[in-house]
Amino acid sequence: PTSPRSTLSLASCSEWAMSNRKSRGISLPSVFHRGGSRGASADVDANDPADVDLLRPLSHGKSSSSGSSSSSSGDEKDERTNNNEGDITMRDEGAQESDSDSDSYEDVGTAILYGLYSYAAVLFPVSSAMILSSLCTVFINTESFSSAAASSFSQVYQVYSTDTSGDDDSGNTQSNASLLGKSVVNAIVIVCGIGLMTFVIVALYYFKFMRCLGGFITLSSLLLLTQYTAMMWSVAIDKYDLNVDAVTFWFCIANFAVLGVVSIFYAKKEVSPPSFAQMYAVAISVLMAWQLSHFEPWTGWTLLVVLGFYDLCAVLSPCGPLKALVSLLQKDQEEGGGRGMIPGLLYEA
Repeated sequence: PTSPRSTLSLASCSEWAMSNRKSRGISLPSVFHRGGSRGASADVDANDPADVDLLRPLSHGKSSSSGSSSSSSGDEKDERTNNNEGDITMRDEGAQESDSDSDSYEDVGTAILYGLYSYAAVLFPVSSAMILSSLCTVFINTESFSSAAASSFSQVYQVYSTDTSGDDDSGNTQSNASLLGKSVVNAIVIVCGIGLMTFVIVALYYFKFMRCLGGFITLSSLLLLTQYTAMMWSVAIDKYDLNVDAVTFWFCIANFAVLGVVSIFYAKKEVSPPSFAQMYAVAISVLMAWQLSHFEPWTGWTLLVVLGFYDLCAVLSPCGPLKALVSLLQKDQEEGGGRGMIPGLLYEA
């Protein structure tokens, strides 16, 4: 009983009995402590200093054991909490991945639908312009006017003549290689002029010279719709022997040109419906194609190919003027500072 192991064992029993004696009415046996004993019927008194000294080692051991058990239970709770949080995180990540996959599928579907819609929206006006240009070139044309227009274009726009009906200036017959080289030079010169004017339009828009730019594109479109339309209808009147007086003719041409400028560059629902702008865009394309058809054959076909490459470079290359103009227009629209005439300006460029 006096050994430390026996003392701790008895002390353990005594402490457990002391904590439960009031509720269960248990009388504790004698407990040896500090080499002495107490009566057989004596109870352990927690207020007695000797009993307190006896029970102190056990209380420390119990508190440490209870602390370890509570810490272990706390660790188990933390582990369960961490496991639950991990499960929730995995579920959230799975949900986010599924949401991202669904969003990517939706983005792909939206892009496909947008591409199909854009193709369908462009297909009708482009097809209409091509068909009408072909019909006008075939049916609104005469031999005398074609030769006169080719001679005029050759003098104004071409550096070298590529006429195959006669000899060159030195009296020699031109070979195909010579004609191809001269037509390439002519096409490059014309495309350089077009590119230079496009850069001028971009510069005017970038530096906000809007009045100068608006006057320039309005005047150029007005002259195009007036002069080219009058020229085309004059050829049609001469070929099909139509009876039209001069007043009616110029009155219709003026109305057509003014309405076209308003519809393209100042298109608003309260001024003109969008269909008018689309119709005039196709009309301008037909007029330009009809005029370009009067170039000499070598220069005309070479110019068509060079213009195609120029359009690709102007739109897709980083320093392309049309790419720069589109970027400026989109930036102004995003900032809400649009300067008007955007559809017509882009079409004119």
